[in-house]
Amino acid sequence: MSCCCSRVASCCGVNRRTLRRRKPPTSGWSGDTRLYRNIKAGIREYQFREREQDFSRAKDGELLFETAHPSAFGVDHFAESRVGFFFKDTEEFGLYGFFAGNDDDVYHSYYRTDRTFQKEEVLLHE
Repeated sequence: MSCCCSRVASCCGVNRRTLRRRKPPTSGWSGDTRLYRNIKAGIREYQFREREQDFSRAKDGELLFETAHPSAFGVDHFAESRVGFFFKDTEEFGLYGFFAGNDDDVYHSYYRTDRTFQKEEVLLHE
């Protein structure tokens, strides 16, 4: 699985050369909090657009929508519903997961990831 960034010369508003040159993502509390907030904003946009579009049938790595700030991609997972994001201004990849368990238990997951959306680094956030 990979997002379209690995299949085409330019995607998500950034070209491959830029992706190779980019600085490693900021890690730690402040960097994770910023990415967490970006993912939360991306999910709000996703939920707003989901009213008009059916994202449930999106293929793995398929571009769901693109705005000036994030691009959102469908991500397959065996247990969670997932959405991957590329944030153009920070050049970071984030991953959101949602799982509805028993007895109305709901779990939300937020990860720093790479352009394949396979890597999962749990975010430390406020």
